[in-house]
Amino acid sequence: MKIIGLLSCGRSGADLFQSLLDSHEEILQFPGYLIFDSKLFNILSITNKREIAKKFCEEYPQFFDSRINKEERHHQLGPKKNDYFFVNKKKFIENFKKNGSTKGGKFQTLISLNKSYYEVTKRPIKKIKIVMIHFHLFFNFVNFQKKFNNNLRITIVLTLRDILASLSSTCYKWSRYKPEALDAHTLYLNMLSHIKQIFRLKRINKKIFVIQMEKLHTENDKVMRDFCKIFNIRFKKSLSQSTYFGKKWWGDQT
Repeated sequence: MKIIGLLSCGRSGADLFQSLLDSHEEILQFPGYLIFDSKLFNILSITNKREIAKKFCEEYPQFFDSRINKEERHHQLGPKKNDYFFVNKKKFIENFKKNGSTKGGKFQTLISLNKSYYEVTKRPIKKIKIVMIHFHLFFNFVNFQKKFNNNLRITIVLTLRDILASLSSTCYKWSRYKPEALDAHTLYLNMLSHIKQIFRLKRINKKIFVIQMEKLHTENDKVMRDFCKIFNIRFKKSLSQSTYFGKKWWGDQT
């Protein structure tokens, strides 16, 4: 299986891109990004499979009941914005206990958790060709690199957006959603991510593909067909639809 790391530059559509891949049976991904911090690494270090799955449920409850994830508006899915997705925690824990694997280190344990998650949602894993890991922010990817094998073959997909549109979105959306978090430092980090992100990534010697957010909208068919061709997966019409668990997604609160 190929491993793809999804990263963003500011408000550049990483969540949007992930939502377009939602219904593709050849792509394995959790419905959101993972935080590669000490909590997750500690979970992946546990030897008891039941305990691993249980702790994962506790750390990522939004993956099992999307009503919790109000920031990404996963509690307002569907055409009428009144739907959500639910994954049975007990079945997930039992499935991982029975079929999960901790052999091969922490990364393989993480992949095994993802497979168990898919199996419980009755989605097939036999056709999986790609494991998509949504890092979202650069520091999250750096933590991943430090803890896992630095020689792990991973390809980066970076979403990029016109910097003025990104800054405008940051100022407008965050001033309404979380005004206390909008300051000069926030704007500086936003600009920095656009200017330095590609240079940062080039230092780690990984293959990088860039997706421009604007073209996800204006040239969606071409962008998604190119993505499928590059990674050798089947093109599907669902790649033009923004969904989570097949339910229409309307974007986050910001």
